[in-house]
Amino acid sequence: MRFQNQYSELANHRALAVSLLWFPACVIVLGSAGCTHNVTPRLPEVEVAKPIRADVPLFSEWIGTTVGYACDLLFEVDKWPFQTVVGKAKAQLVWPVPN
Repeated sequence: MRFQNQYSELANHRALAVSLLWFPACVIVLGSAGCTHNVTPRLPEVEVAKPIRADVPLFSEWIGTTVGYACDLLFEVDKWPFQTVVGKAKAQLVWPVPN
């Protein structure tokens, strides 16, 4: 006769419950792995035109112009960033920053 106590019977019930829960979980996980649908995307419709040979006008669009007249100023560089750097350098000569 096999010795059984209340804990071994509880352990048997627990093992049965765990095995009954694991089996459906494994079936669901492994079964859903192959459920991806391989649907090919529909290709977009493209309009096709027949090629023709013709002269095309050449033109360019610019924001500004580089055409200048005699003694005209074409570009001006903003002097404020450079004056700021010079001013900081002069200030450090007068009052050096301690390290």
